[in-house]
Amino acid sequence: FLGRLTAALADGRLTVVPVAFYNSPLAWWDMPPGLARDLARAALVIVKGDANYRRLVGDRHWPHDTPWASVVGYFPAPLLSLCTCKSGVIVGLCVADEARAQAAAADWLVAGEYAVAPFFAPTAAV
Repeated sequence: FLGRLTAALADGRLTVVPVAFYNSPLAWWDMPPGLARDLARAALVIVKGDANYRRLVGDRHWPHDTPWASVVGYFPAPLLSLCTCKSGVIVGLCVADEARAQAAAADWLVAGEYAVAPFFAPTAAV
């Protein structure tokens, strides 16, 4: 595994770019234009964690069935978000799935036992 990562870094398939924005509390739609241009060239951006998920949706309590693409449509590249549900903030959930989760555990949305992995692909990037 380490050898493959090292090779990918060496030949440019994998790039690590330190950007202060990544550690800021700002919503992702407030990303600097230069970062948006850099991300637009990516084949896939993977964002993980509850804090980043909340930043992607503006840390707002949208109706849970709000379509994921309607909230993150600003994102300039294909996006996969990996998030354990801990904060009560979620979008893109169908009503039936929410009902099943609620029936299984009243605190499902904040207990850290459920997760989501929504994907978004901008039309121009497909």
